[in-house]
Amino acid sequence: MVLIFDEVWSLRTGYRGTQGIVGVTPDLTTMGKMIGGGLPVGAVGGKREVMSVFSVDEGEPKVKHSGTFTGNPMSMAAGFVAMSLMTPDAFDMLAAQGQRLADGLRRALADTRTQGHVVNRGSMTNMLFTESIPVDYRDLYAQQTPEVSALSASMPKLMAVEGLHVLRNMFVGSTAISDDDVDQTIAAVRRALMAARQA
Repeated sequence: MVLIFDEVWSLRTGYRGTQGIVGVTPDLTTMGKMIGGGLPVGAVGGKREVMSVFSVDEGEPKVKHSGTFTGNPMSMAAGFVAMSLMTPDAFDMLAAQGQRLADGLRRALADTRTQGHVVNRGSMTNMLFTESIPVDYRDLYAQQTPEVSALSASMPKLMAVEGLHVLRNMFVGSTAISDDDVDQTIAAVRRALMAARQA
């Protein structure tokens, strides 16, 4: 049996992704556009005994791997630069930025008396309008009342009016974002929440 960690999203949680947080080294790890500086790229890596199926050391590999964008020079160049910038210090800065955003969004929810919760891990922050913090996807969907669904659907539009383009009320940090950008984001979300209350 092979243990696979999909770190396409969760690599953003820290320098070693989720596997660094939970202390488990999987047999295979998949990664996505974060390692390409936002350009289309994906990668799979893993333990030698699993990855050896791709080896050409003894002639033809046991498993052939190819793709339309495999080895795309622009993605590889962007990925090289992006990965050279993804240091432990950069991930620490992203985590601090994510915490700053999460704390500010919690204050905005409280200040506007809006039911909701903010969950944060590393540079990823999500604003949920549920009654309690969901423990899994079933719990999240069980709490999707008509009011929760309506607010969840309207907030991206209201935030767009404020200059924020956010998908599904989820925020992902970047090393290009400053504390001032985070504070402006919090202020814009607060205005959008106020607009939602007045709608």
